Amino acid sequence: MFSKAADTAASTAIRSNLSRRSFGGGGLLKKFPNFPRKAFKNFTQYFSERPKMTSHSGKARKAKTTKGKIESTKGEKMNLKKQIAVIVLALTATTSPVWSQDKQALQSPTAQSLQGTWRVTGTVVDCITGQDIFSFPRIETFHQGGTYTGYGVPPGSDPGQGTEYGVWQREPGSQNYLVRVVAYSYTAEGDFDGRVEATTTVHLTSANSFEYSATIQFFDADGNLVFTGCFRATGTRFE
Repeated sequence: MFSKAADTAASTAIRSNLSRRSFGGGGLLKKFPNFPRKAFKNFTQYFSERPKMTSHSGKARKAKTTKGKIESTKGEKMNLKKQIAVIVLALTATTSPVWSQDKQALQSPTAQSLQGTWRVTGTVVDCITGQDIFSFPRIETFHQGGTYTGYGVPPGSDPGQGTEYGVWQREPGSQNYLVRVVAYSYTAEGDFDGRVEATTTVHLTSANSFEYSATIQFFDADGNLVFTGCFRATGTRFE
């Protein structure tokens, strides 16, 4: 897995070891101020006709007055129903666009998000000079809920040891993400040989593309840090 030759040059060791690993990268009254607290009585009824005088202690006048009150109460109830209908319609018009937006968001969970499957081109980089060493294709999936799986086999590596697992989360800024990845390595005899851990900073450049840079740490079977490598990649959403 790792170079055993003590006299191997540092750059060659980094390239050799990197090639053995894969990594990822307020209320209604405020809204409707015209809503009536109290309805106004229709006093014009007392001017619409002349009260009839009678010798029965004002019974006819009283009857007309009572009838006017009943008609006024009916009118008030009708006006209140109309006001309620207007409020309901206004509330419906206000909430409908919000519901529509939420529905669209549910239908397109991957829009402007890292979530989804990506075709990636990864490049191992010299951490000192920044020079590209070699590139290889990868596949990476960022699952809903914040988990990650990836697969990539650098040149000369064992195809059976290219699977990676990790977690991802949104970071401050516009479309920035942090990804933590781990991959295990085994010898041909099936013995645990060590692990690789990557810390990746991803930036979504559009709805369907991203770029990232990563720091890779290589640990032996005893958990000792052997060396650190650098990596960068670009990705295109698979649809």
